[in-house]
Amino acid sequence: MNTGRLVFLILIAALCPTASADWYPADLPYADYISEPITSISAVPSGRIWTVSDYWYYFQDKDHIRWNSNVWFSENDGALWDYPLDGYEATPQFADVRLFSAAFSSDECGWIFGVQRPDFLTTDPDGPLAFLRTTDGGITWSVSNLPNNDPVPTDPPNFGITAADENHAVAVRGRHVYETTDGTNWTEHSGAWPELYAVVRRSEEIHACGVNTIGRITPNGFASDWTGTASLYALDLPDSGTGYAVGVDGQNGVVYRTTNGTDWNLCLSVPAVVFRAVAATDAEHGWVVGEIPGDPPSGVVYRTTDAGVSWRFDTTIPGGATSIGYRDAQHIWIGGRTGLWVYTPPIGDLNRNGYTSLTEATAIMRASCGLNISDDLMTSRGDCHGDDGRLTLADAVTALRTAVNETPDYVDIDVPSGVVVVYNTISADTDANGVKDSLQVAGYYAERRGIPQQNLVPITWHNPDYFSDKPRTSGRGRANWTDAYLTVVKPLKERIQALGREKVHTIVFTLGTPYKFLVNGPDNTWVTEVLDNALNDLWAVDERNWSSWQPYGAPMGSLDERYSRFRLDGPYRPPGRWSHGRQPWYLVSRIDGPSLDVCLSMIDNALFAERYLGPGGYTGTAYIDTRASRYGRPPYDLAELREFLPSFYNYGDMDKSIARSILTFADRNRAWKDEVTGAVIGGPPEGNGPVWRDGSPASNAPRAVMYTGWYNYGTYYNVWDWLPGSVAVDFNSASAYAFRGHPTVPYFAPGALSHGVTALVGSITEPYNYHPQPDALMEYLARGFSFGEAAMLSTPVIRSGKAMFLGDPLYRPCAPKDVIPVPVPTLSGVFSASAGARVLRVETDIPTRATALYTTDGTTPGTGSPQAQGTPVFFSRFRSFTLPADGPLAVLVRMEDATGRITESPLLRP
Repeated sequence: MNTGRLVFLILIAALCPTASADWYPADLPYADYISEPITSISAVPSGRIWTVSDYWYYFQDKDHIRWNSNVWFSENDGALWDYPLDGYEATPQFADVRLFSAAFSSDECGWIFGVQRPDFLTTDPDGPLAFLRTTDGGITWSVSNLPNNDPVPTDPPNFGITAADENHAVAVRGRHVYETTDGTNWTEHSGAWPELYAVVRRSEEIHACGVNTIGRITPNGFASDWTGTASLYALDLPDSGTGYAVGVDGQNGVVYRTTNGTDWNLCLSVPAVVFRAVAATDAEHGWVVGEIPGDPPSGVVYRTTDAGVSWRFDTTIPGGATSIGYRDAQHIWIGGRTGLWVYTPPIGDLNRNGYTSLTEATAIMRASCGLNISDDLMTSRGDCHGDDGRLTLADAVTALRTAVNETPDYVDIDVPSGVVVVYNTISADTDANGVKDSLQVAGYYAERRGIPQQNLVPITWHNPDYFSDKPRTSGRGRANWTDAYLTVVKPLKERIQALGREKVHTIVFTLGTPYKFLVNGPDNTWVTEVLDNALNDLWAVDERNWSSWQPYGAPMGSLDERYSRFRLDGPYRPPGRWSHGRQPWYLVSRIDGPSLDVCLSMIDNALFAERYLGPGGYTGTAYIDTRASRYGRPPYDLAELREFLPSFYNYGDMDKSIARSILTFADRNRAWKDEVTGAVIGGPPEGNGPVWRDGSPASNAPRAVMYTGWYNYGTYYNVWDWLPGSVAVDFNSASAYAFRGHPTVPYFAPGALSHGVTALVGSITEPYNYHPQPDALMEYLARGFSFGEAAMLSTPVIRSGKAMFLGDPLYRPCAPKDVIPVPVPTLSGVFSASAGARVLRVETDIPTRATALYTTDGTTPGTGSPQAQGTPVFFSRFRSFTLPADGPLAVLVRMEDATGRITESPLLRP
């Protein structure tokens, strides 16, 4: 143990009892790819932010390991993050390069400075220098290279860049200074330069710091303003006011201060710390971040509120703090080895006698919600207050909207006019009613949900499964995407554009629409991808490019860390506000399954459960199927689950992560049971299983309303009694494969759908680590999110192209509702003649399971009478009973509703 480090941390805690600022981790997509710290953060006044992390790498083949850099982008002060610069697929300029320093001079113009690294296994560690430039806000990038004449270590990263506009920028690395005056051609300044780490622009002057020096870069060379014994890694010099330079002197972290840019004086020295970055956020406020060396290091943050005259310890950052960026004193971000941390100003700092000005509240909202509200509008609206004189973020959202009478740009996620429904004009007509099944499902869904007819989008494709019958060979990753684009994406874009792209929030596919296409993967193997997954980020796809990152995947961590960022009433979900980069992010789901009747019942059962599922209506049991005994564990203790950080990277942790679904139900006093052996519920024996936690046989699952577990691969055991509104996820590599049915293999998805499950998520093929996560799905549903939202949020990587969401995306099983008892069902019936039989066709007004008792002598049927079994699942659509052709027929239909209540119909006669 590093006792010196421990003593120092204790000393900090003792000397600094004041509350720290509020810092929380940002939800960076694919932050698990961070293998090196975030080294640079650049923000501009509009709220756009860019962050850079050195690299991650992937295996091209056994002889080559390729490099990429992590670059994240936000256009709304960090409320939502995009990951647009993935060199492996999307931006070739970001492949084989290590990036360290970013500088944006405007919304559209920015630079990132680094070094080419062609291959991890080559003996030459670094290639040429790389200067990447964008003039359109990161949509496209150009790259310029210069020879790397004097490679020096990159720890600490000694790459610095500052930009005046799209044509003028200056960069430093070690004893080298580079400049461009046209944005394309870079030249190296000759002369003797000190070893420099960082560079900034102050008015028309270029300031830099490095080993033992601070000074200015001039046409005549380096003009030193300070020399000493410190290695200074960063500096910040606003155009006016106080500036700072930070680094390390021996074993002490040091901060130097200037008020004029040329005279520098030591203002802070902290033992056993290395200061890495600094931010002079306004004339009075400043921040310094650094690390206490260790394995891993611990990040420390200091702040000043009096222009650097005094400093106080603020907080620690897990894993170290290596960079800081800001756009003003309210909007600050710290980067480190564990991701990005966002600053939220303490509301108490803004409080005045129980009131907070709307201008100040706007700053908070911008930081947390990404709402774009002008200052002049807000300052004209007076003050607002929150509970107990403190303005919460939710209060700020409500107060600001009320004060400015704001109409949200995006339609609410529950508004039916925001749903677009896609159907296939040449699907089958299995009930021979003259209406294609796909259109029938689309029309019925639109009718039940109140979706305008103009929101129905026809497509025409002969294969209900694939684009195409035969894969094309038009290039890696693009095979037969062209067919999908022209057939589905193009007309979908045209219709949504006509409706208003910001007015649409959900895309629904119906029975008979194609759902997968093939891409040419590595080694010329064909890989199946899901069409639905390509359409969340609809406006980012074109005829050549289809994939997009998932910006919303549930982060790993404690329950609060994992879910609280996406509270139903929280700042990350203002009405309909799902978006990605600059465009809406659409929910995509599918009402699809083994038959027309199944699809229609999915709609009916979702609407019924939305109204009646819960106390006062009907309730059921949540089932969790774990494999604790297979991994040498007793049934999971709930306290143990509560402390466990979810992981889906090995089977043991995966099992425990699935078991965390128990907390969703136990914490809300919902009925639940968990199977705890290697066997599956209702399946064949394995060890002493299947058994429930109490040791009783887990041979069936009565009144199932939720199910999460594994591993029913290629198997569905007909032991489930699915109630209307039930949602299921079985974690296996083919959990949604052949969801319309398979001629020989009883896969889980078609089995569950045919037997009455209302909604299901899964994967159509091997998803690796990116299967929808059961514990996240259940928690989001329990918190009141819709099925479409919960399915999307629980899927860590939409881009994997394997996830399938089957069910009504608007269905909210746990939405707040009045206590309404389930009504007594009513039934209507019509008799018709058939070959050698009579057929009774009945319809109930709510989902029921029905059996027909009959006699052929005209007497009233009773318990001992012959029976004609109807569908064993809950169904409110038409169903038929085949009855004898001869004799005076009398029929009594017994209906079981979701409460378990049995109701008999009136006596029915032909």
